[in-house]
Amino acid sequence: MTTLVARAVQRQAQQVPVGARPEATDRPLLKVNMQAPEVVDLRLELNLAGANPALPMGTVFDQQLRSAVVSFQQSMGLVPDGDVGPKTWGALDFVARDRIPSPEERDEMTARLSAALRAKRAGDFVGAAAILRGLDQAANIPPEVRPSFLFPLAECEHHLGDFDEATRLYLEVVAAPAADDQTRREASQRLREARLRKPPGKLETNISAERREALKTAGGPEATDRPLLQPGADAPEVVDLRLELNLAGAQPALPMGSVYDDRVLTAVREFQRSAGLSVDGDVGPKTWGALDFIARDRIPDRAQREATSAAFNAGLALKRAGDFIGAAAVFRSLYNTANIPPEVRPTFIRALAECEHLLGNFGEAIGLYQEFSAAPALDDTDRRAVSQRLREARLRRPPGALESTISSERQQAFEREGRPEASDRPLLKPGMTAPEVIDLRLELNLAGANPAVPMGAVYDEQLRTAVLAFQRSVALVPDGHVGPKTWGALDFIARDRIPDAAERDEMTARMSVALRAKRAGDFVGAAALLRGLYHNAKLPPEVRLHFIFPLAECEHALGNFDEAIGLYREFLAAPLIDDIHRRDASQRLREARLGRPPSKLESEISDERKQAFAALAP
Repeated sequence: MTTLVARAVQRQAQQVPVGARPEATDRPLLKVNMQAPEVVDLRLELNLAGANPALPMGTVFDQQLRSAVVSFQQSMGLVPDGDVGPKTWGALDFVARDRIPSPEERDEMTARLSAALRAKRAGDFVGAAAILRGLDQAANIPPEVRPSFLFPLAECEHHLGDFDEATRLYLEVVAAPAADDQTRREASQRLREARLRKPPGKLETNISAERREALKTAGGPEATDRPLLQPGADAPEVVDLRLELNLAGAQPALPMGSVYDDRVLTAVREFQRSAGLSVDGDVGPKTWGALDFIARDRIPDRAQREATSAAFNAGLALKRAGDFIGAAAVFRSLYNTANIPPEVRPTFIRALAECEHLLGNFGEAIGLYQEFSAAPALDDTDRRAVSQRLREARLRRPPGALESTISSERQQAFEREGRPEASDRPLLKPGMTAPEVIDLRLELNLAGANPAVPMGAVYDEQLRTAVLAFQRSVALVPDGHVGPKTWGALDFIARDRIPDAAERDEMTARMSVALRAKRAGDFVGAAALLRGLYHNAKLPPEVRLHFIFPLAECEHALGNFDEAIGLYREFLAAPLIDDIHRRDASQRLREARLGRPPSKLESEISDERKQAFAALAP
């Protein structure tokens, strides 16, 4: 048993026989719908034990928390009843108790944070930054909590004119697990201000919160110049609705569009509930009145949107004609416009980044791509595109044709070529396990699966959903069976653009050699092998991320902190990054920023302790 595990066992309140699974008798029984300070410990320990998605902080035992408890109980061979009693607490404490701040430590941190925020409000940014930097140095603050200190620290550096340090910290905030769209909205605003060398303005989220409070005493304003919108409507006013709901705090943020779909309905109902309105999903005078009170003067109206769209199209025409300087000037002007929400601004950011990229300004392009990746409401199509662009800029290569563009062109050509079929592929159905399922997943992702499907050899329900969506998109019978017609369409679009089974085997072998060299401390040799894999043009971003992270760790171990940070950020921009990946990358980003070598990952410690717990007698 390792020293770390021994310490965890020693902290149990009850003495247990050697070899027996510990139980915790100093912890309260927690059940769903309860509210208690110990729920904070529960959330912290579940996150360290690998909760995915990560749990936000809070004292309420809600359904999301119960799901995480049940998943943990199943993983540890406990009765999955969702109740947290001595056995579940015992397992959690064994894995994590000595690695989270105690209630007393949390109270001290809260007091220090409050003192820092008072100093910050008083304009003492140097003093506030000193306190916040001290909190940042604390080793046992989980990455779900650390943004509470990092964001105000970034704002202090921002106020003090250290824009580069502020940018690094803002990007670290959005890298954290459990970062939601409100966090991304705030960080996006700050990143733009820092890029423009402007001091931090009032956060849009704070303005919305103040207006929500004022709404309570505003006498129920109504809007009589707005149309009634109901689910299923397709109207330009739905764009206004989405923009205003986002500014009012929709979580998750809504992407742009003119259709009133189920996501908009959920956001409308949540807003109506929070504003004390009738929760019917209909957007009439009262709902419009409340939304307009909060947000109408802070979004572009239809005339401005039309002018913005015309300017954007003019910029794209200049870019297609090769006038990258002229196009960049247009896009930069749009980027500088103050009232464009962060869900819309990425359209201009990526176009501007590509112009800088084409002009050879790789550092500026990388900074803009990273800002793009921090925005709220991004999907896996966006992430796939920015991953490609970040890699090209990192390698000092000009931007090539986007893989998504190639896929769209091939899908159109598929119709012209008579819709060929594939006769050398096996029939795949849900529930099957086969190596060809990996090809299926890779090709579906290249063909535009959104969300992207993770790698694996099992044909599961998530994969079936992606197959059905693809079959509909190419006018095939949507039965979920992957036969000659579906394979024919997928192979036409993607087969020559993914590594085949033999190439994958070779890559796996090289990866294994690289990881052995890394474990042996040969970071130069490991980095050389991993860099060769990283350069492979046929690697989709869902696969490349498996090489990027260890390559970043090698650069990190060699003291190349800036290179490591760039790679960690590229890793975080990829599609299919989950909160376990974010937890690992957050730990590494902080270590590299502080000039520290990479230590043992918290996720590895948790895995070792879980295995040690499983070896104990039930």
